Amino acid sequence: MNKHPTSKKHSNVTLAESVKYLVSLAIVAMGVIGFFFLKSLQKPPVTRPSTSLIPQVEVREVTGYAGQLDMEVTGSVVPYREIRVAAEVAGRVSNKSPACEAGQFVQKGDLLLEIDPEEYRLNIESQKANVEQAKRRIEENLQLISGEKKNIELAQSDLKLQQAEWRRNERLKDALSRSELDRSRRAVIAAETALTLRRNNLSSLESAETRLEAAHEVAKRELDRAELNLRRATVVAPETGVIVNEMVQEGDFVSRGTQLLTFEDTRQAEVLCNLTMSELNQIRKNAATLAGQNGDSAELTEITDNDLSAVYRLPKTPVTIRDPANPDVQWNGVLERFDGIGVDSVTKTIPCRIAVKNPIAETENGTYALVRGMFVRCLLEFHASSGSGEIPYLAIPEQALQPNRHVWTVKNNRLKRKPIEVVDYVSTQLDGRTDLSGAFPRLAVIARTEGGLESGDWVVVSPLSQPSDDGEVEIVYPNAANESIETVDDSKLSDHETSEEDVR
Repeated sequence: MNKHPTSKKHSNVTLAESVKYLVSLAIVAMGVIGFFFLKSLQKPPVTRPSTSLIPQVEVREVTGYAGQLDMEVTGSVVPYREIRVAAEVAGRVSNKSPACEAGQFVQKGDLLLEIDPEEYRLNIESQKANVEQAKRRIEENLQLISGEKKNIELAQSDLKLQQAEWRRNERLKDALSRSELDRSRRAVIAAETALTLRRNNLSSLESAETRLEAAHEVAKRELDRAELNLRRATVVAPETGVIVNEMVQEGDFVSRGTQLLTFEDTRQAEVLCNLTMSELNQIRKNAATLAGQNGDSAELTEITDNDLSAVYRLPKTPVTIRDPANPDVQWNGVLERFDGIGVDSVTKTIPCRIAVKNPIAETENGTYALVRGMFVRCLLEFHASSGSGEIPYLAIPEQALQPNRHVWTVKNNRLKRKPIEVVDYVSTQLDGRTDLSGAFPRLAVIARTEGGLESGDWVVVSPLSQPSDDGEVEIVYPNAANESIETVDDSKLSDHETSEEDVR
């Protein structure tokens, strides 16, 4: 008897599923076995000693500085005086000199413009006639006064005669009629009245004399005014200098006050520069110290007294001015005053003026002049002295300077970062100091600040790869004799045999 086909098909499906399950279990088992096998191969890491070395650094000692300092600032040349010449009288420009052109150099008193003078000449003639007429009136009044005085004398004589006649009639009144006595009395009264009128007339003439003299003076003043207007019709150069620009041409009509030209006085020049508060304080401090050493009490008082005006004054500081385009050309100036008052709101600096008495520089290559708008470099020269006790400045090798205005100092073999403020760079060429290569290095002069460097500190002058605050270092010092490197403990730096010689 044959089996049923459906039962055979079911048994085949069950066998295939069993095979799949067995394969899956085998794969999982192999993975677990592999995991434990690899884990058994793992070894703990071997701890090895660090191969990093303590960086070696070369140091130099910080010393006090006393000597010449130059503070460099930039500036621009501005006019010492800029004069805007305007018409003082009205009229037509009848003549314009060829010198009256923008850019022309003129001497004081040179003719520039002439306003039509004919009207002012006529006015002068008219005023002369008025003066002469006033003079004649005074003379006539004097003659009238003289004549009136004579009339008064005659009136007085007539009055005396009439009074004598009256007194005689009074004594003979019994022999005379009443009408004769009245007639004699009226004659006396008439004589008295005539004398009074003459005297009043004399007073009027004397009063008129004062009035006529005043009128004569007014006429003379008007004549002076007319002559002044005639002179003002001729425009001349107010000083020796250069015409910056001119606004009128020959034939133009100008009114009183119309601007004719702009003139620049070139006898002197000024440089406008901006100083920071730190720079200004350094200038004032060193000026006061220098004044005290030289016995210049006036300059010292300007800086230290309690007078409020001293706050608004600057110490007279010498300045050397150079043109970057012509380094060999220089001018001498003096820092003189503030340009206005207050701090610039944008740059946070203080505008100051440098006066240049002689803006002309004579050189082998020709003559150079400071002109408006020129960009210049200004070296403010002052002397930093230690004579007053505390040394305000320190000197370090230029190699010690790090970016962002700081240096690295070493104490107890640990690095310490300290901020600095460089004032100037000083060459060591004058005293013959050289580095190991035989070159003349420069010293950076820095201002002493609270919490900053101090004299006797040691600064790093060799390169540092990755410095950090409180990082450990090893100090070495070059031995110039055999160019070898000698390791030094920083606690013994002061006793090192070559340290003092190399620092100085």
